[in-house]
This record gives sequence, C-alpha cells and structure tokens, in this order.
Amino acid sequence: MKKFKVVIPYWDTGVRKKFDVEFIVESNNQTEAIETAIKMFNKYEGSTFATWIREMFEKEITIEEVQ
Repeated sequence: MKKFKVVIPYWDTGVRKKFDVEFIVESNNQTEAIETAIKMFNKYEGSTFATWIREMFEKEITIEEVQ
C-alpha cells in the first residue's frame, strides 16, 4: 500500500472562515485515498455536538504521495 497526504479545504460556519484539514492515508490508489479521507472528515463532524457546520470544498481537494 502507498501513503498519501490528502488536504481537504472547508468552510467553518461557526467562525466563518476557510480552513484546511490534512489526512495521511494508506491506500492502493489516489481515488481510494480521497474516499477514505472524506469518510474521516465526515466522521468527525458526526461525532461532535457542535452547532456549526463544516462545508467541504470537494473540487479543491489535493493529494500527493508521501514516503
């Protein structure tokens, strides 16, 4: 398996600001790595009781293979 760094930009409605969150993912390919990172991003939001929403900019996701 390969390691990928996936960066997901998002808008935080609580502070009204754009942020990036980075995930290091082990996967067979880039498509699977992005899917895994998106699941991790969504899992965090679902596990909190925050009143704000994080809106992902899916078209701006970047990925690179890391060692």
